This record gives sequence, structure tokens and C-alpha cells, in this order.
Amino acid sequence: MANKSVEILSFFEIEAGNMKPFSQILQEANEELGKLNLTYEQLIVELKQPKEKAEKFAHELKKVNEQLREMAFRDGLTGLYNHRYFQDLMDNELSRSRRYKKSFSVMMLDIDHFKKINDEYGHPVGDIVLKEVNKAIENTIRDSDVAARYGGEEFAIVLPETELRGAAILAERLRKAIEQLVIDTKGCHIDVTVSVGVTCYHPSTAKIEKSEILSEADNALYNSKN
Repeated sequence: MANKSVEILSFFEIEAGNMKPFSQILQEANEELGKLNLTYEQLIVELKQPKEKAEKFAHELKKVNEQLREMAFRDGLTGLYNHRYFQDLMDNELSRSRRYKKSFSVMMLDIDHFKKINDEYGHPVGDIVLKEVNKAIENTIRDSDVAARYGGEEFAIVLPETELRGAAILAERLRKAIEQLVIDTKGCHIDVTVSVGVTCYHPSTAKIEKSEILSEADNALYNSKN
């Protein structure tokens, strides 16, 4: 068509200019399109790398934040959750219990005559005793239970969806496990016993606050000590 057009225009002495064949125009268009596609692909590659770096950084930052959060809620000596975490846990468990109408129990545990152990053997040995008691707790409680170091030689355990009878059975099992501990340090054999107090919260009963539940468990522990 281009050749015929040039021929016709020449009859009328009209300058045809640079009239290209359709195939050449199509080829040039395809070449330009190829350049655009190449530029687009390069742009995608260039954008992909910073995106991957940003995603990797975000993942690492999330991981570090989780580690920091975990450290903030863990007791440095025993590795159990600390008092602050336990208080938050109690709030959540109480709310969950009321919502789903499920009972839960709380266990308070205290090492007997711990001051005497510290005075007689020193605080480093006392720390060893705390760690061994911690191991016994973790090895005895169920996966659903959560233990925390409440303070000093006192520990607290939340037992979700557990009635008083079940909590009392677990408490006795835990008491025996700790009583059977073999703690030998610096050539001395240390016998350890604990006292345990347990209470159970029923959402069907009159509404009570967290502090009252903990007070009940603490009173039970006090009775156990006596």
C-alpha cells in the first residue's frame, strides 16, 4: 500500500515524504512496546528489592518486639511469668469466664521456711531452690494452666475451666512432686515442702472482683500454712 501510494502521489507531483510500509510501522511499534515492557520490568525489579527489604525488616522488628514483650512479662530468675502478667491474665480469665459461663480455679503456692533456707545456705542456694520448684511446677501442671512467680517464694497458677475438686487434686499432685525433689548443692541436701491454697470462681454466683478471688486463694494458703 505504501509503494502504491507513493506511485499515485508522484503522478500528481505531490511529495509523499517518508511513507513507511505497514509492516515496518508495526515492527517499530512492537520495538517501542518492547522497550516499554523492559522499562516496566526493570521498575518492578527495582521496586521489589526495597519491598522485600521492608518486609524482612518488619518481620525482624515484630520478632524483636515479641521478644521484648516476653522479657517484660517474664521473671528473670525462674523464667515463669511475673506478677504483672499474672494480674493481666486474671483480668482476661475473669472476663472470659463470665462471657462463656465457665468456671476457673486459682492456686497460690508458697515455699515453707524459705527464709531459713536463705539464712542457712545463702541466697544463691535459695535461687537454686526457686528454680527447682519452678521446674516441678512446669512439669506437673497441664498445658492449659499458666504459672507465675507471684513474688518472693510465692507462686500463682491459673487453671482455666477447672472446678475446685480438679484443682485440689492437681494441687496435691504438685505438693507431692515438690516434696520429692532432690536438691543437693555445696555438699548439702535440702528438703523442700510447699503449702498450697486453692479457690474456684463460678460465673453463676454473685459477681465478685479479681481482688476477692485472689484474697480467697491467699486465705486458703494461709490456712494451709497453719
